[in-house]
Amino acid sequence: MSAARLPARWRAAGLGAVAVSLLGGAEGGCRADREVPVQVVRAGAQCGGEGEGISARVIHSAEELRAAFPALLGVESGEEATEPDLARELVLLVSAGRRPTAGHAVELARPTAPVKGNVAAVQVRLRAPAPEAMTAQVVTSPCLVVKLLREGITEVKVADEQKKVVASVAVR
Repeated sequence: MSAARLPARWRAAGLGAVAVSLLGGAEGGCRADREVPVQVVRAGAQCGGEGEGISARVIHSAEELRAAFPALLGVESGEEATEPDLARELVLLVSAGRRPTAGHAVELARPTAPVKGNVAAVQVRLRAPAPEAMTAQVVTSPCLVVKLLREGITEVKVADEQKKVVASVAVR
């Protein structure tokens, strides 16, 4: 039976098992073939994320990078920023979707990504304001842009702090 014909809950469990095995290597699970460094390029509160959930996509060009996050390369802030080498590096945009208030963020939880076969697992942390915090009532769409070495990676799974896969994207 192909994976596409499996019940959705079984497919979801399979994705979770991959993330747990990749991210759990240090805790005695299946060991990754290698680890690659993950570097934050930029993070922000207004990235145009769609829907309510977490999503991820690969950025393929400098134009797409600027369109996804206009301040990414320091254009608006006056900062000196280096443009990622898209031939060598994989740039990933992780969006948290629409959020009802300020104070939400997507952060990198681990500075490395385990790679098993051709699948890398990037772990993120979703931060929300404290329940009693006074926040602006404004719709936000927080995101995180990270880069990692592209070599040999054909898929990236994004996992939360509990090592649950929350997004998956094919790399071309």
